[in-house]
Amino acid sequence: MEFSRVTLQQKKTNKGTWQPYVGDDLSWGQMLRSFPNKGYLNDVPWSRHLSNMGWHSCRWEFLEAEEPQAYCQSFLKLYPFRIGIMWIPDGIIGDYDCIKTLQDDLRSNLNLRVLYIRFRDSQHFNMDNYIKILIGGWSEPSNSFSANLTMILDISDSKKQVIGRLSRNWQRALNKSSQIPFNIVEIKDSSAIADLYLQLKASKALKSNEIFSENIIKSLMQVFDDKLIVLGVMDLEGNLLSIRGAICRDKIAMDTFAATNSAGRSLSASHAIFMALIERCQELGCSIYDLNGIDPANSKGVYNFKKGTGAEVKASLGEFEQSNSKVLKFAINFVSKYR
Repeated sequence: MEFSRVTLQQKKTNKGTWQPYVGDDLSWGQMLRSFPNKGYLNDVPWSRHLSNMGWHSCRWEFLEAEEPQAYCQSFLKLYPFRIGIMWIPDGIIGDYDCIKTLQDDLRSNLNLRVLYIRFRDSQHFNMDNYIKILIGGWSEPSNSFSANLTMILDISDSKKQVIGRLSRNWQRALNKSSQIPFNIVEIKDSSAIADLYLQLKASKALKSNEIFSENIIKSLMQVFDDKLIVLGVMDLEGNLLSIRGAICRDKIAMDTFAATNSAGRSLSASHAIFMALIERCQELGCSIYDLNGIDPANSKGVYNFKKGTGAEVKASLGEFEQSNSKVLKFAINFVSKYR
């Protein structure tokens, strides 16, 4: 993809501008290590994953006096009449003061007539950054793609201490699962995971966008490789009852796949596999397990399961949007609400 870079004269007359990042994957990864609060959604594997899903990966840096002040990893889809839709999965890397000109600078660099940008920031809610975002002309969308609440579980203690923080109902279910003979195995077959999700979809009447497709599963397993751990519960006949997976990066485990069929639910297999995955993440040096989103109003069962682990609720900055077209902004929110 070709960019129209801001000229040297424009740099001199402006305090700073967003420009295409000129480094490679290696230098990008090295830069990220200076920002420990920015997780896997800004990393190279996620860029490769969304590229597999048909998005153009675009990286940016905010230059002021030739020095970078902030960075951004974005994903773009282009449409006729020079229209672009951009998704930034984990916000700005660096100073949020730089967000004021993001929309205009990127639209200019990309030579687009219309550009819609939405970003989500998973960092814990910070009032200073929230105000900077609003002052920068960004607004919260009328229909969010994801929840701005998650749950964080401390797994730095021993297994006994982690179990000691479980709720009474959670412990009861875990004890029940321990009395049933089954095997816990590592799952490497994306089709097996996809099939279990299809069983879950059928039993709970879920929409297609509420489960992982095999293409998405295969891509995630490919790009994250041994950093993505997926464990499964199999009965003695070799039937897969439940799976759970996590991406382990920088001592943080991020909940990813989770599916249990009807037979597995009756045996509390989801409780057994969760504790087995926690142990594996501990072995890999993780001290925090991010349960990756809760929606207490619309997914009460999932919320109660995660709450029962003893995890603490955390609010993130959430989602924001900006566009130079009110019509496009309205259309995206309207379509996403009923997709």
